[in-house]
Amino acid sequence: MERIVIEVDKPTAIAFRKFSPETKSLFNETVAITLKKMINDATTSEHMRFLDSLSNEAQKKGLTEEILKDLLKADD
Repeated sequence: MERIVIEVDKPTAIAFRKFSPETKSLFNETVAITLKKMINDATTSEHMRFLDSLSNEAQKKGLTEEILKDLLKADD
């Protein structure tokens, strides 16, 4: 595991410092899983926005579903 620093308000920091080592470990695992999910969701969302903008631009330039199918067939 890698160590990172997250800033929180003072009452949260005080409460966290009072946790037992076992509770801190469980809490850290929960935060790590939550962060990973949030990062993956953000990455997926950004990727989908990029694909949507790419699709819109291709359509503006005249690419249709039929043309795309023909282009893909040509590669077979």
